[in-house]
Amino acid sequence: MLDKFKKIKKYHIDFDTENTLASLKENSAKLEYAHKIKGRWENQYIDINSVPDIKNIFQKACQFSKKILKKPVIVPNKSLGLNENEFWFNSSKPGESTGWHDHKENASLSAVFYLDVSQNSGNLQFRLKDKKKWKYHKIKPKNNDLVLFDSNLEHSVSENRSQNIRVSLAFNIYTLPLKTIDIFITL
Repeated sequence: MLDKFKKIKKYHIDFDTENTLASLKENSAKLEYAHKIKGRWENQYIDINSVPDIKNIFQKACQFSKKILKKPVIVPNKSLGLNENEFWFNSSKPGESTGWHDHKENASLSAVFYLDVSQNSGNLQFRLKDKKKWKYHKIKPKNNDLVLFDSNLEHSVSENRSQNIRVSLAFNIYTLPLKTIDIFITL
């Protein structure tokens, strides 16, 4: 079971985050929110055409994921003619955190790409239950780092103790052919 921790992969991607952050700020009125937890909007959705540079992140993530999974992969999004976007942005103000959760059952991997993180802005934490005891693993975020992990692995983000907003891009990666094809295809 603890092998899931060993499967967590971290990569550094050469990427100009300033364009994406500027696009997010410029298009903030277009952001759609999923739900609030502890007074914080948990997921922020936006059309990929408003932040087109993230396609480069998806491409790199898919290259790494294909090597890990040994299958073709995709990050589902509406620009591909699918009904859903399987990516979202997270902005955490000082004092905010994200509770324990996992991602979609049919996704093969989940990913986080760090766009703007400061020292002490919160670690990505993972946990697994080994018999009756929890085992933990954490990753300290750095700008331009991509973390890939099993979508069923529980994770959270510790409190942002910096004075800055922490911004990340999260997404799910699916193997092809899509098992949930009826959910994603636009009729």
